Amino acid sequence: MARRTNELEVSFKSVIDQILRRDGVDVELVGLATDLVAYVNDRVSQIWSHEFWPQTIRTDKRNFYDEFCAGQTYTQGDILWTGSAYYMATAETILAPLDVGYPIWVPVTGEFLKIIPYWQNGPTILHEGKNVIHRVESVSVRSPEYKASPGYITFELNHEGALVSSLAGDEVYLRYQIEPPVFTLSEIQLDKTYKPRIPIGPMAQLADLVFDPVSGHCYEALQNATASEPFTDTEYWVRVGFPKFIQRYVVHSSYSDWLQSEGQTAKSLTEDNYAQQILFDLMDIHAPQSQVNQTANYRMN
Repeated sequence: MARRTNELEVSFKSVIDQILRRDGVDVELVGLATDLVAYVNDRVSQIWSHEFWPQTIRTDKRNFYDEFCAGQTYTQGDILWTGSAYYMATAETILAPLDVGYPIWVPVTGEFLKIIPYWQNGPTILHEGKNVIHRVESVSVRSPEYKASPGYITFELNHEGALVSSLAGDEVYLRYQIEPPVFTLSEIQLDKTYKPRIPIGPMAQLADLVFDPVSGHCYEALQNATASEPFTDTEYWVRVGFPKFIQRYVVHSSYSDWLQSEGQTAKSLTEDNYAQQILFDLMDIHAPQSQVNQTANYRMN
């Protein structure tokens, strides 16, 4: 699933260049700029989790547990959603509920724990699946995108996901925050194969990320990719745009962190105070006035 790449995004290089120019540094000193990447990523993560920014929110219709995933081994007690009902495994199997049926898979009847996992798989173990849930804002009966009264449902968070009230139906609407983007200045290497993301399971891994000095953007591998696949090939790469609405905050706050590391405490404090004022302005403009303050972060092993 490609991320949005439009006028609401800027290149990562433009962010780095702005930070360097604040100190009068030559923007071509890429080695020096590399030191800023960690500060930028930290500040992006910080402001991302500060509010339920509308630009970072998605609304999906979600089921509880997972759908069948080819290549996955299921053990006794595992529950799957088939699109119309929930089934529980009574023994180890790699087959789908509707393929093998009883007695391996039996319909779930009565009450059961209704959990929306932080990540839900796709049709195979290598499929990207649904967006990883960074934070949960609300769970409702009807879509909050189109209904003034969507019928909010109570939920709690645990290490597996959002535990929803037993009064909920088979599917609910989830309003959540997607994961913050991550950036790099590491350019592509000719002798390396770049691997895609596998969010969960024994093969779990983060996607490889590379920087394109021509466009100034970062790109994430969608499948095994090499330098022979151009960044314009959307089968292999997806562009990771930098959200424009947090650009000014990240520039000033990251510059503050850099100054602090160089021992320029007074100048660092001035920049950080300015960044905090930008944050307050963003909250006035973008932050919702009423929100559910239950949060959780999903981390891959």
